[in-house]
Parts: sequence; C-alpha cells; structure tokens
Amino acid sequence: MMLKLAILHHKNKDYDQSIATLQKLLAKHPQTPLKEEIKVAMAKSFKAIVERETEAGTPENAIAYCEQVQSVLRIDDMPDLLLLVGDTYRRLCMHLQALSAFQKARRFYSEGDEPAGLLFGLGESFYMVNRFDKAEPILKAFLVKYPEHKGASAAYYLLGNILVQRKEYRKALQSFNLALQQKPDPHHQVKVLMGVANALTSQGKHGKAVSYFKRAIALITKNKAGSSEDLYIAYRELGESYLAVGGIKKAVTAFENALELNPKDFEAPGLQFRLAQCYHRLKATDKAQEMWNGVLSSGDPFWSDMARVELKQIQVEESLGKIRDSLAGSSPAKAAL
Repeated sequence: MMLKLAILHHKNKDYDQSIATLQKLLAKHPQTPLKEEIKVAMAKSFKAIVERETEAGTPENAIAYCEQVQSVLRIDDMPDLLLLVGDTYRRLCMHLQALSAFQKARRFYSEGDEPAGLLFGLGESFYMVNRFDKAEPILKAFLVKYPEHKGASAAYYLLGNILVQRKEYRKALQSFNLALQQKPDPHHQVKVLMGVANALTSQGKHGKAVSYFKRAIALITKNKAGSSEDLYIAYRELGESYLAVGGIKKAVTAFENALELNPKDFEAPGLQFRLAQCYHRLKATDKAQEMWNGVLSSGDPFWSDMARVELKQIQVEESLGKIRDSLAGSSPAKAAL
C-alpha cells in the first residue's frame, strides 16, 4: 500500500514525499521482498529531484538530497544516477567529488560507448584538479565523438589552456580559435578571448593581443558577460600589452580603469606601482610621486620597497638637476657677459 502511495506521489510530481514514504517503508520493513522495487522507485524520484533543483539553479539542494538518500539507496550501481550526481558536483565546482562519481559511472561503459556527459565531465574534472595528462585524451575523445555537442567550445578552451601550460602556443591558438567557431555564449567567449590574448602575450605578440583584450572588455561591459574581477584582469593585461609596445598613454588609461574596479588589496599596490611608472615616463612626476607614496602607505613589503627606490631616484634626479642649473648659472662664459 505504501509503495503504491509513493508511486502516486511521484506521478503527482511530489518527489520529496515519494522518497519520504519509501524511506518509511524500508525502515518499517527492512527485509521486505519489494526492496528492489522500492529502490527503483526511489531512484526515479531522486533523479527527478536532482533535475528539478539543477534547473532551478540550486544544485546544492540536489547534493543535500544525494547525501540523505545514499544511506538507503546504493547509487554506486546506478550509472545514470552517478552521472547526474557527478554533473551536479561539477556545477558546484566540487571537482574531486565529481571526479569520483564520474569514474564510478565509467565502469559501466565500454570504451567508445561513453555518453557525452561522462566524457566531458571526466575531462573537465581532471583538468580542474590539475591532472592535465588525464584530461587531455578524454577531452579529445569527447570532441571526436561529439563534435557538435554544446560542451565542444568549453572542451577546446580547456585543451587550449593545457597547450599553453606546455608552451605549445601555436596549437593552443588553434584550439582557442576552434572554441570561438562554436559560437559560445558571451560569458564563455570572454574566457576564450582572454585565453587567445594570453597565448599571444606569452609569445611577445603584444600588439596582436591588444585587440583580443579589447574585444573581451567590450563583451563584458556590453553584455555583462563576466565579473568585475574579469574586467579588472582584462584592463590590467591590456595595460601591460600597451606598455610593451610603447603605448604609454593608452597603458595609463587601461591601468586607471583597472584601479577603479577596486582590485583585491594584495594586488592594488602592484598596479599602483605600474601606473606610477607610466606617469613618470610621461614626465608627470607629481602624479608618479603621489602614486608611489600611496604604495608606501599600503605597507606591502615588496612593493613598498620598490616604491621607496623609485622615490629616492626622483630625489637624486632633482638634486642633480639643481646642481646642473647652478653650474650653468655660474659658468665663466656667463660671468664674462
């Protein structure tokens, strides 16, 4: 009777009540001959709850259900549920837990028959725990088998990052370009554009990198595709690239925009120091001194010492300038006139 009631709850989409009813049934009759039927019904409701919470944007609730149900329901023998749980952990950036679930699920599939969600989930999870040697072949297998999958752009992006780590920049750029060809959403497109720009700067191609940093900034500001931290990094790196090609005034604008975004406390002194260097090169000595004094007051041990050296250098330059002026004013030629 209780099993029928639980099934009715499931049909009415009252999945929580269905699981609660089934748990009561198992608690009252742990040796019931209907034990397998109860677990199948519980698995169906559990799957529906995970899907519901994921669609609602609350995957953490799904994980809570998972931990609650696992004491009764052995999901290690249910590949569909393992995939669902793994993907939920992945969305929550709980990569070790995701990896564990995906690896358990993989046992039920032969090589070449793995579903897209399993291959992508495994590849991304290995990547996120810095097991690039494991991630790379799995992501490549995913792209060969599922080239049109919605995760293809992300897979190409991750492979590009792995290639950058190995300093294989030409191949990395090819992978990033393939990621862009998949027409990802604006948020992911920003990541790929930044990946391209960073690969170019790693090769010293700062002039080419500028256009990609600018495209990323335009996407972030126009479509709100990214966080303020993403925008800060893009402006900061744009400033560095401008500086590398001698565009000091443009570098100043980029660094000033980055500084307005209130970077993390430990990053601000370094950015202020860089901006002060630009002011100094533009002969805006007062601005440079003000900025370096700000770095001094930050108390950062490294950047404070660097700022102190620069301020001392300005004092030396000013003293030498006064001496030169004094000598020029009292020269024998001028005295004879």
